[in-house]
Amino acid sequence: MNISSEIGVWIGAVLTLCIWSFLWKDNFLYKTAEAIFIGCSAGYIFSKLFHESFMAVLWNPLTEGTTFWGVITNPLSKGNAFLFIPFFLGLLMITRLFPGIGWMSRWPMAFIVGLGAGMNIFISLQSSVVAQLHATMLPLVKFHGGVFDMTAFVDTFNNWVIVFGTLCALMYFFFSIEHKGLVSVGARMGIYVLMISFGASFGATVMARISLLIGRVRFLKEVWLGIV
Repeated sequence: MNISSEIGVWIGAVLTLCIWSFLWKDNFLYKTAEAIFIGCSAGYIFSKLFHESFMAVLWNPLTEGTTFWGVITNPLSKGNAFLFIPFFLGLLMITRLFPGIGWMSRWPMAFIVGLGAGMNIFISLQSSVVAQLHATMLPLVKFHGGVFDMTAFVDTFNNWVIVFGTLCALMYFFFSIEHKGLVSVGARMGIYVLMISFGASFGATVMARISLLIGRVRFLKEVWLGIV
């Protein structure tokens, strides 16, 4: 055992143990570590957004023509006139702190919500609709170099599972006709496909959490205590 003498390692180890103390019960140590984590995360995100968004994208381009005394001589010299629009909207957001004119903050909020909704519609269509449709348009019989070998058989089987599973899952949500006969069988198979999908997603989530736990255990054992 070779215990680390670095203060940063000790802080990380103590905070990790404080978080794990929740396994016993909700206590003061856990709440303290949780508050530190949330505060550090909020401060880091604020600092990152301030330097990478406000300073780099807005303030620095606007003040490229400043003099030594900080006076903006010609901020529009490089085509930065449109930057005054987000700058003005950002100032309106600050009016939320003043009750008398706080209603003016609704304008930039409406702009952000509308812009976000429009962009998310396009992104969602690309990722959830177009990409999913493209992923299910597969050949039902696949050859490798014109030969149907074992690899081609496995790929063909996988394509059948994907196409058949997708059709059954869609059939389960198809309510224009009554679920009888083959439609009922397909809808029931669709339920199984959905349950397998949910189980795989849950398993992936559990594996991700276990990998985080393994990382913290190795940190405590190898980095903090020096046990290899």
